Amino acid sequence: VWPGGGNFLLVRFRREAGRGRAEAAALLADHAIHVKDLSARFDDGRAWWRLAVRLPDENARLCDAILPL
Repeated sequence: VWPGGGNFLLVRFRREAGRGRAEAAALLADHAIHVKDLSARFDDGRAWWRLAVRLPDENARLCDAILPL
């Protein structure tokens, strides 16, 4: 996670960018949770997501959805 001043987190994953894109699409399709995939903006081949910081119950729902990935 990179430091920032907004209400979102920029997160770099160890997994490859293609898997990150697929998982972002699955979150939207399966859980109606949208995460912004920014992998194409970085040239390291890894998955990058921008995650909004929301209300506690919404943050918990996101965590519950991504932890099994």
